[in-house]
Order: sequence, then C-alpha cells, then structure tokens
Amino acid sequence: MPDYEVYGLRVRSPVAFPRLPEVRVAGPVDVTLFFGPEAGAPREWERAYVSPELEGELPVVAYDRSAADGAWRLVYGEGVRFTGDRAATRIEVAYDAPLDLDDVLSFLVGPVLGLALRRRGVLALHASAVVIDGLAVGFLGAGGAGKSTLAAALAARGHAVLTDDVLALRRDGARWSAHPGYPEIRLWESSEPLLFGTRGALRPYSANWDKRTLPLDARGYAFAREAVPLGALVLLEEAAADTPTTVVRRGEGAEAIVSLVGNTYVGYLLDADERRTEMRALAELVEAVPIGRLVPAGAGAGPEVLADAVERWVRSGRGVPPG
Repeated sequence: MPDYEVYGLRVRSPVAFPRLPEVRVAGPVDVTLFFGPEAGAPREWERAYVSPELEGELPVVAYDRSAADGAWRLVYGEGVRFTGDRAATRIEVAYDAPLDLDDVLSFLVGPVLGLALRRRGVLALHASAVVIDGLAVGFLGAGGAGKSTLAAALAARGHAVLTDDVLALRRDGARWSAHPGYPEIRLWESSEPLLFGTRGALRPYSANWDKRTLPLDARGYAFAREAVPLGALVLLEEAAADTPTTVVRRGEGAEAIVSLVGNTYVGYLLDADERRTEMRALAELVEAVPIGRLVPAGAGAGPEVLADAVERWVRSGRGVPPG
C-alpha cells in the first residue's frame, strides 16, 4: 500500500496515484484512504452545507455531519463521495461511472485534503505558489484570475513550483512555512496560447474534465519537494485601464485580512471554533508576511508581464518578510 506526501500530510492509499509524490521511507501516516461502500453502522446525518450551484439536478457539493461522533461526508453531484472521521485520519471513497481515479484525485487533493488540513489547524489558502530566491511566493485570487497561469509562467523562468490550488501554511515560531503539493499545474485551455503560443499543447486532466494538465517534469520545470519559508502573498486583481503599468502594491492591515478570508480553502466547512482559529492565524500571517496586490495595466498584461512585476517586487525587498 503506497504512501504519498501532499501539503505536509502523509497519505496511505490502497490504490496507486502516480501523479502524487510517493514516500518510500517509513513514517507515521496522517490520512488512510479506503475504497468501496461505507463501512460500519449507518449514521444519522445532518446537512450542514449545500452549494447553491447545481451539477445537473444535484447540488455541486453537499456537506453532512454526524452529531453522534463528529464524522463528516462530502457528496458531489458529479458522483463521488468522501466519508471521514472527525480528525480526517480515515477517509472512505466511493465513486460512480464514468468517473475514474483521476477524477477522484482532483477532489482528493482539493477539498478533501483541504478539510484534513483545517482539522489539524493548518491554514490552507486557495492559491498557487512558486519559490523565488529561496522563499515561497503565493498567488491568490478569484476563480479564473490566473493564479495557475502565473505560476506556470514563473516555472518557465526556472522558479520551482511549490503547489497549485491549495497552499498549506504552518507557523514555525515567528515565521511561516509553505508545504509542497504535487508536481503538476492544472490550466484552462484559454491559458495555453498565453503560455505556449498555441492550443493543444497540453492534454486534458481526465476523460471527464476539460481542464488541461501541465506535468512539471515533462516540461523540464522544477518542483519544490520540501517545505519552504513563506516570503510573500500576492493577490491578483482585475485589470485596471487607468493603471499605466502593471504593478504590485503593498496590502496592509484589516484590508489584507479581509482579502485573505475570501481566499481561505474550504472555509464553508469550518465550525465556529475553527473560524475563530482561522481569524487569529490570518491576523498573525498579515503581521509576519508581506501582502501584495498585483494590478495589471489593462487587458494586454499577459503572464510574462505579470511575472516581471512579481519578480521585481520580490527582489526589490518589498516582498521579503522582516527580520
């Protein structure tokens, strides 16, 4: 049964996931996966969250909890279900055709392990990140803002990719460390001509999902396999026609905290105590780490222009933690 390390979590699975970094040295397991129908006695479920968006006639996602033992269940309209104990140490997986293991993996390395991180008090942001001059730089923004595209543009310049989609942050004294995800970037087809000058350069992520996959090793791009000190976070904003040049501006205080709250991962699954823990962590993060706002100059600011602006900001010293 192989073990994998993702976001600083050691995951054991009875099925192979070749896209994940395998761990061959013995060590304690954080999350164990089980495939098949739910085991044990039936539970009484209480619906804690349901998304307003639909997948066909079903909600995109519904989140159920068991008052008896704190167990949880994520049910996706596409046909995959995850059931876990309160601490997310044991997670049962079931899925329906035509979904395959690649589709299961997309949920696993997203909201499922995102929830496992939050259960452990780890701050998880919806972000991509690369390593610039030995420090992790994370990119946050709304869906479609270009986080993954910017990470891919910086990877082409020789900066190691740390993660895509989920940025796991753990505090180490006065500093924060960022943990690696998996050696792949997922991109929409519209990003291909911006990065490679043509469409069709990348294959679909799976048979059931149109998003493209960029395997880092296939392009000769580097992947950071160890945790890296967090250097800065950059919020990607909408293009501003009245901005003469693409710039990164410093974000401060309460404004930065509010922006980060909107970019925490699976925040809709947190209970009241977890929310309070998250707010304290975000306040401490803003005090310790520079927050930048990347403002593109109009629609013509492609990924290379954005990558230039990020490199300049980080290397000017404005994107470097104090002390």
